[in-house]
Amino acid sequence: MRTIATGGSQGMGLGVVEITADDPHKVGILANASGILAEHGISIGQALVEDPELNPEPKLTLIGDRVIPGKAIPLILKILGVAKVSVY
Repeated sequence: MRTIATGGSQGMGLGVVEITADDPHKVGILANASGILAEHGISIGQALVEDPELNPEPKLTLIGDRVIPGKAIPLILKILGVAKVSVY
């Protein structure tokens, strides 16, 4: 499902990365993903986390101040517990 964050980001020059975990209870997914974006010079303006107790397929959505570079995606996919990454 596309949200305002994913649907309106391109026109505003923002980058959005949506992360689906194979184990949403795995510690460090948010910390590691935000660290990778920081290493690429991206400042996170907003992080949206869905509760795994309320959503059977929770997602972590990070909204950055610019487009997410393609070279960051394989690094995010290597984070333990990450199953899928989508970029908008």
